[in-house]
Amino acid sequence: MDKTKVFVDLDDTIFDAQEFKRAIFAVFTHCCPNMTIDQVAQKYNEHRQNGRNFDPKEFAGEFEEEGADPDEIVREINEVVRDSGQFLFTERLNHLVKSFDPDKYEFILFTKGVRSIQEGKVKACHLESVFDQIIYVEEGKAEALNEAVKSGERFVLFDDRDDVLEEIGSEHGAGELWTFKEGKEPAIYMADQDPSLRELPPQR
Repeated sequence: MDKTKVFVDLDDTIFDAQEFKRAIFAVFTHCCPNMTIDQVAQKYNEHRQNGRNFDPKEFAGEFEEEGADPDEIVREINEVVRDSGQFLFTERLNHLVKSFDPDKYEFILFTKGVRSIQEGKVKACHLESVFDQIIYVEEGKAEALNEAVKSGERFVLFDDRDDVLEEIGSEHGAGELWTFKEGKEPAIYMADQDPSLRELPPQR
């Protein structure tokens, strides 16, 4: 019998991406003392317009005119990434792991972003030993999931983004989609009543 695939998003689902982002912003204010966190955040939001991924090297180059050394910025960002295990939502991850019988479910990390950054987070959090498979996505998640599951195949997805869940849910009615919000236990976002998925944590 084939295992049911459980896809788990990384950022803001089992990893505190907001605190990680603040640590990244602190690098820029350190390397460019005349700028505030708010100014860095504004430039970051402009950099990420239209769903663009955060590219450390490219973004660092935007601060050269402020007197910062882009190479130094990238080095410090790499240090933040190497130390990013502190941002893992350990209890939340443990809750998920304990909720699925490994004989029945395949646990897959499903993460979007610049691959080098995401790989660094995965390594720092020692997630290779937790997941059966890791899928790195640099563009649309819905398209990547379409490649990972067969037509009509049942799967489970945990993600913090309602837009991602809506897009995937509209294409995969057989999916069980869950979302994390405000640090609470997972709540069912959209679900059918398939008996094979009743081992999941209760709806809250």
